[in-house]
Amino acid sequence: MADGRQPGTSEQLEQLYRQEAQRLHYFVLGVLRDPQAAADVVQVAFARLMEQRVLRPEARKSWLYRVAYREALDLLRRRNRQGRMHLRKAMTPGPEAPQVETPLVRQELVQQVQAALEKLPEPQRRVVQMRIYQGKTFAAIARELNEPLGTVLGRMHAAVKKLRRSLQNWNPYE
Repeated sequence: MADGRQPGTSEQLEQLYRQEAQRLHYFVLGVLRDPQAAADVVQVAFARLMEQRVLRPEARKSWLYRVAYREALDLLRRRNRQGRMHLRKAMTPGPEAPQVETPLVRQELVQQVQAALEKLPEPQRRVVQMRIYQGKTFAAIARELNEPLGTVLGRMHAAVKKLRRSLQNWNPYE
């Protein structure tokens, strides 16, 4: 069509890729903090661009960034959902685990978690406490701390990794 509503020639898309792929990668990397996942999201965004039938050439760049951002957020949500699922599985006692948790064991677990939390750097500890103990969303935490959402998510991710390492060998029955 003469009105610019075709997806564009492969040369035009190739040129857009050369111009924007690296910047788009850095943009998505700021959200995900994972270079490989960011590269995958960039590829998905460009693949979707190629599938577009009605998109003005001047709208392609903003459309591309919007699609990449949404794809990155979807990936974070999927990871978060998977993490919660794994946590639930880990917290569900297996057949070999005692079925009754004594108050003493529960108290020791609380003490171990508190000790592990105290070892976290202050910014990470603050995010964990706001998210877990106060039940705030990551967006609310970011607003309250006046930090980018990606920074808050990165702190939570790092804190959870450190807490897992700190608590992985804890066994109240030894």
